[in-house]
Amino acid sequence: MALFREFTEWANYAASRLSIAEVDETEAKDRQTTAEALAMAKTTWEKGTSVTEKKAAIAADSDVQQAREDYLAAYSYRKLVKSIFDNFERKASLISRELSRRQAFEPVQRRGHRSSP
Repeated sequence: MALFREFTEWANYAASRLSIAEVDETEAKDRQTTAEALAMAKTTWEKGTSVTEKKAAIAADSDVQQAREDYLAAYSYRKLVKSIFDNFERKASLISRELSRRQAFEPVQRRGHRSSP
Protein backbone atom coordinates (compact mmCIF):
# COMPACT_ATOMS: atom_id res chain seq x y z
CA MET A 1 0.00 0.00 0.00
CA ALA A 2 2.90 2.36 0.69
CA LEU A 3 4.12 1.94 -2.89
CA PHE A 4 0.60 2.53 -4.21
CA ARG A 5 0.36 5.72 -2.15
CA GLU A 6 3.71 6.91 -3.55
CA PHE A 7 2.58 6.02 -7.07
CA THR A 8 -0.61 8.02 -6.50
CA GLU A 9 1.42 11.01 -5.35
CA TRP A 10 3.42 10.88 -8.59
CA ALA A 11 0.16 10.64 -10.54
CA ASN A 12 -1.08 13.73 -8.69
CA TYR A 13 2.15 15.51 -9.61
CA ALA A 14 1.63 14.59 -13.27
CA ALA A 15 -1.94 15.92 -13.06
CA SER A 16 -0.71 19.25 -11.70
CA ARG A 17 1.94 19.48 -14.44
CA LEU A 18 -0.78 18.75 -17.01
CA SER A 19 -2.87 21.62 -15.66
CA ILE A 20 0.10 23.98 -15.87
CA ALA A 21 0.86 22.80 -19.41
CA GLU A 22 -2.76 23.41 -20.46
CA VAL A 23 -2.66 26.95 -19.07
CA ASP A 24 0.68 27.61 -20.79
CA GLU A 25 -0.72 26.33 -24.08
CA THR A 26 -3.79 28.58 -23.79
CA GLU A 27 -1.63 31.61 -23.03
CA ALA A 28 0.66 30.82 -25.97
CA LYS A 29 -2.35 30.51 -28.29
CA ASP A 30 -3.64 33.87 -27.06
CA ARG A 31 -0.23 35.47 -27.69
CA GLN A 32 -0.26 34.03 -31.22
CA THR A 33 -3.73 35.42 -31.88
CA THR A 34 -2.68 38.81 -30.54
CA ALA A 35 0.48 38.84 -32.66
CA GLU A 36 -1.58 38.03 -35.76
CA ALA A 37 -4.04 40.82 -34.96
CA LEU A 38 -1.21 43.32 -34.41
CA ALA A 39 0.44 42.28 -37.68
CA MET A 40 -2.88 42.76 -39.45
CA ALA A 41 -3.36 46.19 -37.88
CA LYS A 42 0.12 47.54 -38.60
CA THR A 43 0.09 46.55 -42.27
CA THR A 44 -1.48 48.84 -44.84
CA TRP A 45 -3.29 46.97 -47.55
CA GLU A 46 -3.66 48.09 -51.11
CA LYS A 47 -7.10 47.96 -52.60
CA GLY A 48 -7.72 44.56 -54.17
CA THR A 49 -5.36 42.63 -51.90
CA SER A 50 -6.76 39.13 -51.55
CA VAL A 51 -7.39 37.40 -48.24
CA THR A 52 -4.73 34.83 -49.14
CA GLU A 53 -2.16 37.57 -49.66
CA LYS A 54 -3.11 39.17 -46.33
CA LYS A 55 -2.79 35.84 -44.51
CA ALA A 56 0.60 35.23 -46.13
CA ALA A 57 1.85 38.68 -45.10
CA ILE A 58 0.66 38.14 -41.53
CA ALA A 59 2.28 34.70 -41.38
CA ALA A 60 5.56 36.20 -42.62
CA ASP A 61 5.69 38.67 -39.71
CA SER A 62 8.56 37.77 -37.35
CA ASP A 63 6.47 38.32 -34.19
CA VAL A 64 3.77 36.01 -35.53
CA GLN A 65 6.33 33.36 -36.43
CA GLN A 66 7.84 33.51 -32.92
CA ALA A 67 4.40 33.34 -31.32
CA ARG A 68 3.51 30.35 -33.50
CA GLU A 69 6.74 28.56 -32.51
CA ASP A 70 6.02 29.26 -28.83
CA TYR A 71 2.50 27.91 -29.23
CA LEU A 72 3.71 24.75 -30.95
CA ALA A 73 6.25 24.18 -28.17
CA ALA A 74 3.54 24.61 -25.51
CA TYR A 75 1.18 22.34 -27.45
CA SER A 76 3.85 19.64 -27.80
CA TYR A 77 4.73 19.79 -24.11
CA ARG A 78 1.05 19.55 -23.13
CA LYS A 79 0.60 16.49 -25.36
CA LEU A 80 3.64 14.84 -23.77
CA VAL A 81 2.47 15.51 -20.21
CA LYS A 82 -1.06 14.34 -21.12
CA SER A 83 0.40 11.06 -22.34
CA ILE A 84 2.35 10.60 -19.11
CA PHE A 85 -0.74 11.43 -17.03
CA ASP A 86 -2.91 8.98 -19.01
CA ASN A 87 -0.32 6.25 -18.44
CA PHE A 88 -0.41 6.97 -14.71
CA GLU A 89 -4.20 6.67 -14.67
CA ARG A 90 -4.20 3.33 -16.49
CA LYS A 91 -1.48 1.90 -14.28
CA ALA A 92 -3.17 3.18 -11.11
CA SER A 93 -6.34 1.34 -12.11
CA LEU A 94 -4.36 -1.82 -12.73
CA ILE A 95 -2.58 -1.58 -9.37
CA SER A 96 -5.84 -0.86 -7.57
CA ARG A 97 -7.49 -3.95 -9.10
CA GLU A 98 -4.49 -6.09 -8.18
CA LEU A 99 -4.51 -4.82 -4.59
CA SER A 100 -8.24 -5.52 -4.31
CA ARG A 101 -7.75 -9.00 -5.70
CA ARG A 102 -4.94 -9.76 -3.26
CA GLN A 103 -6.88 -8.40 -0.30
CA ALA A 104 -9.89 -10.53 -1.22
CA PHE A 105 -7.77 -13.69 -1.02
CA GLU A 106 -5.77 -12.67 2.05
CA PRO A 107 -8.18 -14.00 4.75
CA VAL A 108 -8.43 -17.35 2.94
CA GLN A 109 -4.67 -17.63 2.77
CA ARG A 110 -4.33 -16.85 6.48
CA ARG A 111 -6.82 -19.58 7.41
CA GLY A 112 -4.96 -22.00 5.22
CA HIS A 113 -1.71 -21.26 7.03
CA ARG A 114 -3.29 -21.78 10.47
CA SER A 115 -4.69 -25.20 9.65
CA SER A 116 -1.56 -26.62 8.06
CA PRO A 117 0.66 -28.87 10.26
